[in-house]
Amino acid sequence: MPIVYTYPTVTPASDDLLLLSDASDSRKITKSATISSVLGLGIDTKRVVVSSAEILALHTTPIELIPAPGANKIIQILSAMAYVDFNSVIYVKRNLELIYTGATKATFEWTNAVLSANLDYAQYAKFATLPSAEVNTAVQLSIDTATANGDSPITIYITYKTLDV
Repeated sequence: MPIVYTYPTVTPASDDLLLLSDASDSRKITKSATISSVLGLGIDTKRVVVSSAEILALHTTPIELIPAPGANKIIQILSAMAYVDFNSVIYVKRNLELIYTGATKATFEWTNAVLSANLDYAQYAKFATLPSAEVNTAVQLSIDTATANGDSPITIYITYKTLDV
């Protein structure tokens, strides 16, 4: 068997395989895993397209982005981005928010620049308050105050982990 440093160096593709030893097995059996499965270990990204009608109703009808994860689990939001696919009419300036179901304050928010965009526009969400979550609680998209007008769909990309507690 050749010495490891004699192998050629490559840029791995997501479906390339890695060899690893199963530490949970006393025999340390060698197994393989794809690069993408290792990189995404426990991390998920969700894409949700929100229509203009849904945005106009967000203040009274939040949209569930991530369902409640189940008993003894908490959703940890790692990042979130909003992309406005501008049509022709801007929304009245308001803050889009990520909230945990039942929360009274946003955990992450997008400034009113997202809703007042007059061209295609993307923005990462920022902390609104110190993040806190309850066990087995969904994550919703909401808005701080009702908005008006606007006809552009917004795509939300949210990256998160589900933690066992």
